[in-house]
Amino acid sequence: MDLSLACHADWALIARFPDRAAVLDRLVDLLGRDLPPATTAGFRQAVHDRERVTTTALGGGIAIPHARIGGVGAVRIALALAEDGVAFDARDGQPVRLVAMLMSREEDHGGHLRHLAAVAARLADRGRRERMLAASDPAALVRAFVDP
Repeated sequence: MDLSLACHADWALIARFPDRAAVLDRLVDLLGRDLPPATTAGFRQAVHDRERVTTTALGGGIAIPHARIGGVGAVRIALALAEDGVAFDARDGQPVRLVAMLMSREEDHGGHLRHLAAVAARLADRGRRERMLAASDPAALVRAFVDP
């Protein structure tokens, strides 16, 4: 699956985060920058609610927070490289360094699952993760994620 239309450098960042809530909020802000405030607020609530139910950390330093929300056109993916890692309650106890947040349309359950699987498959690739971890700027982070 080509993820290049769903993810671009304006929706990526490399930073230090004090905690999981901070990285989630920063990524929601990036994805919601051009959306109505109510849509962004609803997505923020959905992402935080999802994390309260169970962590989206997969282990190995990766998390894929995700939610579906009304008022969104196409799938959006935001990326964060957490320079010092962030505690995410991962099953393996490791801090998360790579976060890929997925925003999908409320009514597109199948598309949401397909994109979620594609993101997980990309992040399962050790070479890709190493390139992402070595990224020096958001554009390089996105290239490492979307390039074949």
